Amino acid sequence: MSGKDFERLASLINHTKVSDYIIKNLKSRNKNNIIFASFFAGTTKIEIAKPLLQKTIRIHNQQIFFSSSVALAQINAYDSLDLILHEFIKYNNFGNDYLLLILTEFDDIICDKIMKLLTVETSPSLATTFLRVLRYYKYQDAGQTVLRMLVYSHLKDVKIESLKFIEEIKFEKAAFAVSKLLEHKLPEIRSQAIKTISQLDNKSFEDKIFSKLFENDYDVQYQAALAILNHYEDGEKKLSELAYSINKGNSAAISRMLLSEKRVRDGK
Repeated sequence: MSGKDFERLASLINHTKVSDYIIKNLKSRNKNNIIFASFFAGTTKIEIAKPLLQKTIRIHNQQIFFSSSVALAQINAYDSLDLILHEFIKYNNFGNDYLLLILTEFDDIICDKIMKLLTVETSPSLATTFLRVLRYYKYQDAGQTVLRMLVYSHLKDVKIESLKFIEEIKFEKAAFAVSKLLEHKLPEIRSQAIKTISQLDNKSFEDKIFSKLFENDYDVQYQAALAILNHYEDGEKKLSELAYSINKGNSAAISRMLLSEKRVRDGK
């Protein structure tokens, strides 16, 4: 169905008794009826369904919660965000990917509300999900806030998600702070810091990244070699010189592998 066809269907539902039928099903005690009605209420943006969706979301059933939350998001019921979050935490077996799916059904105005929550939210899992939402929308206005989180948070996942966001929007003001994490004690953070710094168009840290080729952690070595090859002048030449060096272990092996992959891509 094309976009215009979908808009016509939505208009038809909103201006005929079909919307009454959907509202009736939202009032039903039958789970399947509620899920069915939630789907159509959301996809066709039946705004008069919002109070009922806010009611059904409180029914303690995972499927109803998810379908009702998605519908509220599609309707852009921003005032339902706190309710969605409050009900979400009741489900211990719901992964945060489900929350991400819900939040990204809102339009990008939700980012303003997410930003406010980030300043007070202490839950690491929610904070990382909020950062993923901002990254999904490439929300430029969050740059400074996320930079502060990168610097002051002691949580691994928050730091990594902050780095990914900075990389996504290419927030060059963060380059110096990111470079400090090239020496972080956790290899996961060092690895992501390499990926991020190489995307910020800052050539000042090339030597630092090259030195990471000789660390003990394989992923750090791999990301360093990839960054040198793809983002720095004479990167291919540098890896070629390293690839067949004696006593360079993984560094040489990784270099050979990446160079071989490049030749295949280039058809050489």
